[in-house]
Amino acid sequence: MKTSNLAERLKAAMSARNMSQASLAEAAGIAQPSVWKITSGRTQSSKKLVDIANALKVRPEWLLNGSGDMDYQTSSVSYGEEDFLAGKNILNQDDRNYGIVSIHDDNGITGDSILVPDEVFGAGDVLAFRMKHPSGFNEIPQGSIIVVNTTEKPGNEDYVYVNVNGTHSVYKFLSKGNSGYLDSGDSRIPLLAVTDEINIVGVVVFLSRFFRK
Repeated sequence: MKTSNLAERLKAAMSARNMSQASLAEAAGIAQPSVWKITSGRTQSSKKLVDIANALKVRPEWLLNGSGDMDYQTSSVSYGEEDFLAGKNILNQDDRNYGIVSIHDDNGITGDSILVPDEVFGAGDVLAFRMKHPSGFNEIPQGSIIVVNTTEKPGNEDYVYVNVNGTHSVYKFLSKGNSGYLDSGDSRIPLLAVTDEINIVGVVVFLSRFFRK
């Protein structure tokens, strides 16, 4: 079933399951206005998409970005939020046709993967990394999964994933005149000038914090 956006996919699934906004909200454990916002196109995402997909018995990846079929082809299965975002029990491999990106850590590919919305791919390539250590930014804690675009040039105040002397972390890129600097998020640490010795792996374009311990 091909539909162009989240609102259309949700309405198609509700029609197929003969569910009203009220009945879906009750089944998914969310407020009815939340369902209305999605079906009306006023919001293009929701942290409750997994719950909504499970209530409708449709594939979460189909509801998120239209990947694959709406219906499960095998026995009924429900996925949790962490499994959905990590790609576990969905596709534990790198499959760009379905928006599945393998997760790396300091030692290479971990064997886990994350489901990435189509819009984050942009014009370049993307890689996913698990944050082994806390960054200096509250919104990117230890255990987060970040997806970076490796070909996009960073703009002022973009988060970037950087290799500094063999240590990987997230910094905020600051543009000052013709020079670039890296802010670690710790006011006690001076800005780090971007030089040829610093490897900016990519610009952070997607973040999942469901791996926080």
